[in-house]
Amino acid sequence: MSCVARRTRRQTQKSSGSRPP
Repeated sequence: MSCVARRTRRQTQKSSGSRPP
């Protein structure tokens, strides 16, 4: 559940970016 939690937090922090690779 670490990968999922990290992806959700990154999307909120980098709202100006376009999901990085």
